[in-house]
Amino acid sequence: MRRGLTSTFIALLVAVFSLPPAGADDSIPIADPSSGAAIAAAEKDDQTSSRRKKKEKKEDDKKPAGQAAGPKKDELPPFDDVVKDAEMLEGLFTVYRKDDKIYLSLKPEHLEKDYMMSLTRETGIGQSWLLAAQVLDDGPVRFRKVGKKVQLLLRNQRFQAKDDPDIRRAVEKSFSDSLAGAAKIESQPHPETKAILVEVAPFVMSDVEGIGAWLGQVLQAPYNFDRENSSVSAAKTFPLNLEIEARAHFTSNKPANFVNLPDPRSLFITYRYSITDVPSAEGFVPRLADDRVGHFMALYQDFSDDRRETPYVRYVSRWDLQKEEPYAALSKPRQPITFWLENNIPKQYRKAVADGILIWNKAFEKIGFQDAIVVKQQPDDADWDPADARYATVRWFVTTTGSFAIGPSRVNRMTGQIFDADIGVAEAIVRFTRREHEELADPVGALQAMADAMQPPALRQSAPQVPSRFRQDPRSYCQFASGAVQQAAFGHSLLLAQGMEPGSAREDQYVNDFITHVMAHEVGHTLGLRHNFRASYVLPVDQLQDTRRTTEQGLTGSVMDYTPANLAPAGRPQGQYWQTTLGPYDEWAIEYAYKPFPGIKTSEDELPHLRAIASRVAEVRNHYGTDEDLSDPRTSQWDIGGDGIAYYQGRVALAKELWNRIPQKMARDGEGYQIMRRSFVEGIGQFVPALVNVSKYIGGLYTHRDHVGDPQGRLPFQPVPADRQREALTFLRQSVFSSDSFDLPPELLNKLAASRWWDFNWSVFAMPRMEFPLHDTILALQQITLQNLYHPVKLDRLVDLEKLYPAGQKPFTLTEMFNGLKESIWSEVHGAAPARIDSFRRALQRDHLKRLSDLVVKPSPDTPEDAVTMARANLGDLKGRIDGALKAPGLDPATRAHLEETRARIDAALSAQMIRLTS
Repeated sequence: MRRGLTSTFIALLVAVFSLPPAGADDSIPIADPSSGAAIAAAEKDDQTSSRRKKKEKKEDDKKPAGQAAGPKKDELPPFDDVVKDAEMLEGLFTVYRKDDKIYLSLKPEHLEKDYMMSLTRETGIGQSWLLAAQVLDDGPVRFRKVGKKVQLLLRNQRFQAKDDPDIRRAVEKSFSDSLAGAAKIESQPHPETKAILVEVAPFVMSDVEGIGAWLGQVLQAPYNFDRENSSVSAAKTFPLNLEIEARAHFTSNKPANFVNLPDPRSLFITYRYSITDVPSAEGFVPRLADDRVGHFMALYQDFSDDRRETPYVRYVSRWDLQKEEPYAALSKPRQPITFWLENNIPKQYRKAVADGILIWNKAFEKIGFQDAIVVKQQPDDADWDPADARYATVRWFVTTTGSFAIGPSRVNRMTGQIFDADIGVAEAIVRFTRREHEELADPVGALQAMADAMQPPALRQSAPQVPSRFRQDPRSYCQFASGAVQQAAFGHSLLLAQGMEPGSAREDQYVNDFITHVMAHEVGHTLGLRHNFRASYVLPVDQLQDTRRTTEQGLTGSVMDYTPANLAPAGRPQGQYWQTTLGPYDEWAIEYAYKPFPGIKTSEDELPHLRAIASRVAEVRNHYGTDEDLSDPRTSQWDIGGDGIAYYQGRVALAKELWNRIPQKMARDGEGYQIMRRSFVEGIGQFVPALVNVSKYIGGLYTHRDHVGDPQGRLPFQPVPADRQREALTFLRQSVFSSDSFDLPPELLNKLAASRWWDFNWSVFAMPRMEFPLHDTILALQQITLQNLYHPVKLDRLVDLEKLYPAGQKPFTLTEMFNGLKESIWSEVHGAAPARIDSFRRALQRDHLKRLSDLVVKPSPDTPEDAVTMARANLGDLKGRIDGALKAPGLDPATRAHLEETRARIDAALSAQMIRLTS
């Protein structure tokens, strides 16, 4: 009895003194030692322990003499036993590969330490938005030991209280981390390093993008993540980073029409997880951002000081570029930004790629850096891997449907320091420029998607291309290269139609300058610069072919604009096709982000210098407007020159010039007619930016980013002058709404044949008609324009603008727009005598009638009442004019039937409105 009590007492002491400290993560609930339950539990544990020891002794007695006892049942195997015969990879972490398992060795110093992790979709299916080489997300992570597992935590560093320990405790309790994955510990600690082993797979085996739910929502084709057939396909470790590739398998019983797959019920996506050591911040001073200049930012909220206007802290994303000689006027950097060209880039394009990178040295030289950027070529026998974070690379990849380039970078979210970048270029940007792309089976859908991409993000109607988790960064908005390829294809067709010989030096210059242009844009992103869609307004339209000026200062103010091919009409001098030098805005943005201030120690000390730089925002050379400013007509994609309306008048004329030349210039003996169809579609594509961007002038508002006290003192908002809005409406009436806007000859239309070849997409079988869908395509252009003009936001702004014009200026009103559109679209019943209405006009008039009727019968909640009133007035006026037209003799049957049907629909709409208003 005494022995039992003694054992119980000892058990109680162990229970008491084994209690973990407050806040420990490994805490285990223990019963109250003063309770009877605790005593009973202790006695039971003592008895169980005694029986287990006797059993283990008997088993040891059975073993041959000299054989060591093996691990106990609940005991983990020794570290060396687990990794015996495994392949060892050393670097930032040590990794062991054994059979089909990959083990990660975690030393005590690896735990509770922040690393940076970035996620890339390394391989896709070449279709929809599941494309290869797409950067998805990045941020801090931490390994944490919890009991018998190690968790990989996605750290929540968005909320801080750096300077106040009391508030810091409140912040830490208020915001949670997230769990990326958890792996059980597989070994005892290493006897010397104390490292433990965990499998890598549980950290990375998941539907990290939410593909299953997303495909179910967007394509009504839910896919399930198949853990059993997913695997870790590769692991590489380097001095600064660990690279893990996870091959995720998805299955579906209701699959999408993924024609690139042998069986759409099954697909694999490979993800690359890059875990990187957080770069040293020694000597690096985070630079506070300014909204007058366009940079990507690292941002978080700091609650230390409640007297600040906002808790947000915003740092410019930039490389740690420091002079070797801090006080020298011109000095080499201690560590230049070095880009390596991967050896899979075709040799004939390597110089063009390098030129697009090195042009940025011009901006750095102006702030005292010599050779800030260096380009090196990866040799064919290189013993390093492009995945190594010590190497910023330019990579060439292949996809069947995408034609784009991407310029992502890895950034320390707490300081803004960029520490790695890898630019990916799809080889299709060259192949598509030469027009060797597949036939478009859905030209109407392509036009509508193009128009939607040019809208401000808040007004886009199409589904986002990635789940919301990966749309929190403006870096995901870049669609430059895919749009540039469309512009390049049009330019290439026009030059061929004008007489350029295939394979000539002129063609080579066009293509190589295009590559340089694209590379300069993407490198700008890796340096931390955002888009600048207002840069095109720097140079007057009549100077765009002045090579002397454009070579010196660029076609636009910035390579960060979306710039089309610069094309001259036939018989006019041709200047530069593409922007191949920096613009003045680029130099200003680099100055703000990278200009060194010797002796400065803190971010706040830099502010007077930075504010002086940013205050130059009103200078013409520094015009800046980006993705969220796209409602301003001067902030537009795919234009050049200081007069958007004049530029698009010329662009529409170039499209029609191409159409006129197609029958004679694009037909070659022995070739199919599909080359003519492609060229015609490329011409149609030039109407989309013209109609979208010119529409923005109507009900338009100029916006400025000036701060109070800046030179020139521009106000944040200025209504587009009324005469400018009238000029825009005239352009639209003539270009898309007049009866002869698309008067195309039969000799052209009858040659727009599609290729008869079938392909992986079965495009030829997916086409309901072999002939070109002319009416649907023209109507799509008109619908894009009407959709913009009758958008509730524009209608609301037109009402507001009447109060914002300067005194003495006659406002452009909602009434003026409604009546102008009505007179143009229904011109056949506005004249002295009614005219025949052809099939194109009937389709347009039906669409216009539906929009007016919808405004009257079922307006959206945010539609101003004045717009409803004007729609009703337009319908009433049309009814009267149609009544008069139907009394005229000689109307052809189709016109008469159309007008009678229109009158009936107007009566129905007006009657329905009366019911709605009185109900």
